[in-house]
Amino acid sequence: MKRSSSFVLTCALAATLPVGLLPAAESSASASGCSSNVCIYINGSGTTVNYITSTVTPNGTITTSGAVGIANSSGTILVDHGLGSHRLVSGHTYSYTWNKPNFSFKKGDIVCTLWPDIPGIPCETIG
Repeated sequence: MKRSSSFVLTCALAATLPVGLLPAAESSASASGCSSNVCIYINGSGTTVNYITSTVTPNGTITTSGAVGIANSSGTILVDHGLGSHRLVSGHTYSYTWNKPNFSFKKGDIVCTLWPDIPGIPCETIG
């Protein structure tokens, strides 16, 4: 899936925030957090993750694309995994999952889920 420059910039900005300013609290795998209308759920242990789920509740009916963005502690984007384009209807909550059993992160990697047309970029720090 092709990403717009604003999408990549949004992900990069979220990934380069100091840990204390991340939308969700710093935590290890098997963590969760929300920012505005978007939530992230990470399943795993230590630095190994099995899946990352993003839930989203739109304010209106729209068609948009979501992604899981992963950056290292220096802000370099390591993975930009698209969750696909979806038509989201106001008043409903949707859940999309990136299944990656036994995916190994480095301590300090930052994982965010984002939907460019919906407010909120929740992030968690691995480790």
